[in-house]
Amino acid sequence: MGLASVQGNVLGHQGAIRVVSQPGKGTRFQVLFPANDTTQSLGSAESIPAKPGLGDGTVLVVDDEETVRNAARAL
Repeated sequence: MGLASVQGNVLGHQGAIRVVSQPGKGTRFQVLFPANDTTQSLGSAESIPAKPGLGDGTVLVVDDEETVRNAARAL
C-alpha cells in the first residue's frame, strides 16, 4: 500500500499518523487509532489451535522493483 492509501484509511477511521525522521537514523511511522468502547472476549487459550491451518488463495503483489517481486514470489 502506498502512503497516500494508508493515510486515507487511517483518516477514514478517525486516526492519525505520527512521523519522526532523523538523518542517518531513519524514519519511524506510528499509526494511531481511537480506542474502542466495547470489550470483546478473545476466548480461552484452549480455543486457539496449536498449529494454524494453511489457507489457500491468491496474493497480488505489485511493485516496480524486480527484487521485491522475486522475494514475494519466493515467500
